[in-house]
Amino acid sequence: MRPAQLIHLPTIECTVLNRINRFVVRIMIDGKESLAHTNNTGRLKGYLEKGTLCRCLEKKGGKTKYRLVAVSDPVTKDHRYALIDTWIQMMGFEKSLELGLLPVLTGCSVKHRNPRIGESMLDYELSCKNRRVYIEIKSAVQRIDHVIASYPDAPSLRGRRHFREIISLLEKSVNAGVVFIAGIPSVEAFMPNDNVDPMIRELLREIKRRGGLVAGISMYYDTIKESVLLENNNLAILL
Repeated sequence: MRPAQLIHLPTIECTVLNRINRFVVRIMIDGKESLAHTNNTGRLKGYLEKGTLCRCLEKKGGKTKYRLVAVSDPVTKDHRYALIDTWIQMMGFEKSLELGLLPVLTGCSVKHRNPRIGESMLDYELSCKNRRVYIEIKSAVQRIDHVIASYPDAPSLRGRRHFREIISLLEKSVNAGVVFIAGIPSVEAFMPNDNVDPMIRELLREIKRRGGLVAGISMYYDTIKESVLLENNNLAILL
């Protein structure tokens, strides 16, 4: 598909200096050092290296002045940046739904955010042609062999718990599934990262075996258009 513009999002150019902890990155902006918040707690290997160009938003309150949105992609090395901000990824997902751009969720709209299921909160309860569908969103910003996005990039007990909750819903004949958002340009497929957490593949296979949705889309941040673009609305899923 031709990339579709989802969100116009003017940002400020900055440079990564180092990652202080899971939530804070030291950056250089306008020749001065500052701190930026990141809501992506993955390892983000290859992205937050010293000297990497990135894009930030100003934020109000808290210990950090900026929010880290996107970073230069080490594979494409052009204006198509990796969108690492998970909240903006979800905004992109919602806009894609609103515009009817996701064939696997045709006719769906957001009914509730963060519905509580068992011991977890999933991301969405969707209304899809008079039926409800529970969806968990997972960010996949690591690559395997350049054109394949993967998840997770660190062992994820939380991810396992969410997938087990989805399986529990499916056992009760409730529609549910997971959508992986590959926040990186030029990917063609999604595959779980067995080297990091081999249990994820087995859980996803069980979701699929029980009739649940396992789908993937890709989007990135375009520094020229200053926008989030949907590049692929139906990634191949390799399980």
